[in-house]
Amino acid sequence: MPGMQVGPYLDLTLARLGNRAIRHTNHQIATDGSQKINQRILQPLRDRRALGLASPLLETAIAGWVAYLAKSQPAFGGAWQAHDQIMPLVADIATRSSGDIDVFTKLFIGNRAIFGDSLAADDGLADRIAGTAKAMLADGVRTALGRAMAEAPPRG
Repeated sequence: MPGMQVGPYLDLTLARLGNRAIRHTNHQIATDGSQKINQRILQPLRDRRALGLASPLLETAIAGWVAYLAKSQPAFGGAWQAHDQIMPLVADIATRSSGDIDVFTKLFIGNRAIFGDSLAADDGLADRIAGTAKAMLADGVRTALGRAMAEAPPRG
């Protein structure tokens, strides 16, 4: 949004997500991501790409979803149980990737039913998302998100 201060918005969002008094848990918000991601993240990404605009923060959001789904699988430590209708697909991809987040991400992003033809066929997009998902799993989400925010072009 024109004039939006991204840094303060991110701080506010992270504070809200950390607020234990809010009844919707982070896990609840992440539930059924496949039902939410197209209109909230993928379509804006497609729209920006059609205008020739880079979208590192939308790609970072996708990487967060990928890391969240991967981390729910035994091959990636099984830290939680993700709830989504695509979990059979996620489990299959996690098994085939043998715990390699790069392979997991590329197979997952390649799913045309979720990402559509243009995004699924973009190897560069899959590589960028894989790199960010890998950083999230290795360095933590806050660190990876902070890096993405610092690298994002300024808005004006």
